Amino acid sequence: MKIGIIADIHADYAGLVEVLRRLDDEHRVDTILCAGDLTGYGKEPNPVIELVRQRAIPTAKGNHDSPSKDISPENAAYLRALPLSFRLQVDNRRLYMCHARPGIPFIGLNPQTMSREDLDALLDSADADIMIVGHTHAPVLVQTTRGMLFNPGSVYCRGTEGTSHSYGILHAPEMRLELFDLLQPFSSSLVPPDTYIHSLT
Repeated sequence: MKIGIIADIHADYAGLVEVLRRLDDEHRVDTILCAGDLTGYGKEPNPVIELVRQRAIPTAKGNHDSPSKDISPENAAYLRALPLSFRLQVDNRRLYMCHARPGIPFIGLNPQTMSREDLDALLDSADADIMIVGHTHAPVLVQTTRGMLFNPGSVYCRGTEGTSHSYGILHAPEMRLELFDLLQPFSSSLVPPDTYIHSLT
């Protein structure tokens, strides 16, 4: 099973179209998850929301996912109904997805200051083996013998500052994660793991 993982699209419709094309045509994933922030920054919130709705992509509510005057009534209702978290069973592993941290969609997690005990406690509090988050726009994978925390970075591609323009793939049952750069050709887009992996094992 292959799961595409995206986050922080921020109303960048072209970026969303490209990442979905890659996930469908190049990676051939079985399902796609989104860790929130469909809107904000970019200029095309309605097309982004409509495409995510059309594809029925499970999405956790981000701190930018609130209705605004630029969003249609139907899309505003969709944003209001987004859950703060999403759960999925993946080959006997419990996956939990939220935008920033459980119950709080506007305070990100800093893996540089996270201890093994911190991550284990976070996973225990969410009753999860795998936690998917977004918000920081910086891709990271933190692992312990207890489980893992993965942030795929931000899909948003309209600027190069404050965004990683990246996405991830979770391979099950081996629980292997890959990270890809949307601004690089697909054939050379794999980001070297040592640029984002912090192991606490």
